Amino acid sequence: VPRQLEGPTNIGGRSNAIAIDPINSNVMLTGSCFGGIFRTSDGGANWNPIFDDNELLGISEITFEPGNSNVIYVGTGDRNITGFPSIGDGLYRSTDAGQTWNYLGLKDTRIISRIAVDPNDVNRIYVATMGLPMARTNDRGLYRSTDGGVTWTNILFLADEAGIIDLVMDPVNTQTLYATGWDRLRTSQQSIVSGPNAGIYKSTDGGDNWTKLSGGLPGAGYTGSRVSISIDANDNNRLVACYVGS
Repeated sequence: VPRQLEGPTNIGGRSNAIAIDPINSNVMLTGSCFGGIFRTSDGGANWNPIFDDNELLGISEITFEPGNSNVIYVGTGDRNITGFPSIGDGLYRSTDAGQTWNYLGLKDTRIISRIAVDPNDVNRIYVATMGLPMARTNDRGLYRSTDGGVTWTNILFLADEAGIIDLVMDPVNTQTLYATGWDRLRTSQQSIVSGPNAGIYKSTDGGDNWTKLSGGLPGAGYTGSRVSISIDANDNNRLVACYVGS
């Protein structure tokens, strides 16, 4: 199959996030690990930067609000946490399709890996974070807001060296959430890429309570690395997981 580079070509590092406007597929946004966000409105023929006024330009996640593509959420920092990690300063939201941005906090989490907005209540927002990779801190895990980002509560904390690297919401029952843990530190003294917190965690009550899944998954004593997940949009009982070994 012929392939064609659609761009943009002048970004800083790997592309971490791509979001396609669900109403107009010619509108796409892409975010890179060091280069901010670029937007196209003509299917990739031309691109323009829309986040360059911000101080920290590492981007891991771009999410449209369900039902309103003028509202865009952006999570800063580089979730891949390489040997030279790019950190961010929290969560941003635009209500005018990316022309201007409002800051929603979570600065100390430093790396936002995933964002999920409840289509039944868009004021209910979930943000997965990895924390500052250079130090053990409690500012990591999964956060929830029920007031549109005014206040935040940590609803899933694993450890001061582990964060939440992936997150999916059940498209049928939005109270059901799946999150994955990753033990990851990268300092001048050590590099941790695996640990006991790796795995899949499930909540059926909007994040109030969590259970670590088993039943065929790596079990007791497993000290694995990064775990990614995806849920079938046509079959909410089908969850696919990719485990990286230690």
